[in-house]
Amino acid sequence: MTEPPRNPGRFTEYDASAQSPRITQPDGTEWEIEAWFQSLSDDEGVPELLWQIVSAAIRPFVRWDMSAFLIGPKGNGGKGTFLKLLASLLGPTAFTSIPLTSFGDTFGLADLITKNVNLVDENEVGAFATRLALWKACVTGDPIKIEEKYVKAVRMRWFGFEVQCYNEMTPRVKDKSAAMARRMLLVPMVKNFKGIENKDIKDKYLTDPAILRYVLKRALQMTHESFDVPLVSQQALDRWFAANNKVVGWWQEHKDDFVWDLLPWAFLYDAYKAWYANVEPSGTVEGLSQFTESLKDHLHSSSEWGVTNTSVRPGTRMSTPELLIDQYKLTAWMNPAYTGADPAKRSIPALKANYKGLLRQTQVLAAGGKDDDK
Repeated sequence: MTEPPRNPGRFTEYDASAQSPRITQPDGTEWEIEAWFQSLSDDEGVPELLWQIVSAAIRPFVRWDMSAFLIGPKGNGGKGTFLKLLASLLGPTAFTSIPLTSFGDTFGLADLITKNVNLVDENEVGAFATRLALWKACVTGDPIKIEEKYVKAVRMRWFGFEVQCYNEMTPRVKDKSAAMARRMLLVPMVKNFKGIENKDIKDKYLTDPAILRYVLKRALQMTHESFDVPLVSQQALDRWFAANNKVVGWWQEHKDDFVWDLLPWAFLYDAYKAWYANVEPSGTVEGLSQFTESLKDHLHSSSEWGVTNTSVRPGTRMSTPELLIDQYKLTAWMNPAYTGADPAKRSIPALKANYKGLLRQTQVLAAGGKDDDK
């Protein structure tokens, strides 16, 4: 049987002996793919992370459990050019392009049935993604139901990988949970190539079969099954989480200000509401239950604060003035027996017999790991 003719534009062939070509440019300088990856970011670990992302895109059946978000404050940062490389490597029929906001569209995900890679070059700036349950399930390979008009629904697991590009640093989503954050691999690409961009890179070099064969060999020889997340990516995720989750943002701002070793939920919530009224005067504050769940979720692995499972006697844990009481005018927590102007004396409340809330971990150890102090 003769081998059918191949269309080289549909895919990249593997060549175990492929070498990285060096292209002499019109100005006499050389262009080479490894050097180009290094030029995309000055932050330690990002160029190699981009190589890991290329490898993930051609090994979609590995359980990556994360989606890559290429973020930058504006265009001309190399994000679109990097995606052009992935598209050229995979071939035009091997990927789909479903923006994050479209994962809430009942009939917008049919391409996932036949495509294992999702590449989105341009998410609209400021777009607010509201319904992300299907997206989260896709990222972690959980069961989903795909629907098409006039076609029977398909139940499946999507074993794939995706890259979403944003011309902003904090993609806006309604889901503010830690489960959302765990699925986000934020890759800051903050360099600006405006005025010095080389159009030949996108138009010629990244479609050159010899270069693509080297990229494919390099990516397939990588054996990682998780991502090496650089510090700059973790910092970007922390900023994103604080910006999207007001409760976490408030905690990050105030966590070092608390003097008490026992922070009752009611006190924390009153302080949060007072802060929120200042920063979002026309906003709608979360309810107490959502507030406490957000903090519990955020602090579940904290080495400094733990959640009390039962009521705790304050003892000396709340005996010193907590000056946030005066700062935010928390009248319910002010000293009812003092009417003077001293902020410290105003900030010593009359305490109840016990409270539930957050306990400083040193206090947990001092109490022998028990919550109730009995």
